[in-house]
Amino acid sequence: MKYILVRHGETKENKEGIFQGQNDGTLTRKGLEQTERVASRLKKEKIDAIFSSDLGRTAYMARTIGKYHPEIPIYFNKKLRERDLGSFVGKKKSLVDWMNPPPDIETKEEMRYRLSQIFRKICEADFGQNILFVGHSGTNKLLITLILDKPLSYLAKIESQPNASITIISDDGEGNNEIQTLNDISYLNEGEKDIYFSP
Repeated sequence: MKYILVRHGETKENKEGIFQGQNDGTLTRKGLEQTERVASRLKKEKIDAIFSSDLGRTAYMARTIGKYHPEIPIYFNKKLRERDLGSFVGKKKSLVDWMNPPPDIETKEEMRYRLSQIFRKICEADFGQNILFVGHSGTNKLLITLILDKPLSYLAKIESQPNASITIISDDGEGNNEIQTLNDISYLNEGEKDIYFSP
């Protein structure tokens, strides 16, 4: 199998350093362009199914990719949402105290558990050999730990995902998983004049 993990394009909140959590966010002009570039990059990729967070910023990415793969089903699922940041949502990242988080924030353990539920179901079902996940930096990093069958502590070894980055992991079916591409954004500056997008 092959797993392709994509992060959504830049949002206004990303640009301003504001926590979005499970809010939809607002894609910037740059984010819209990044989305088109990801879709163009993946248009010739073999994809059997697309699973996406149902939040606006990821749903837009999934649907844009899907335009190049009209025969491929897209499944939107709340379990693929970004971490629930509770009362931190809407606040500047530089102004919150992560050493003393409020009790309404989802823990990494809770988040990994909800992701493991849907990931297990996908693995048990027959969706094909090439699965695309469209998510968020936090969810995609945790999905990497699940695909590689690593403990939660492995998160510290995974770099934060840039907007519109692509990660590809191969699985030979015998428990040998390998990261082929991690956080690739090399295609974002290619063919700039050839990309058109709707506002």
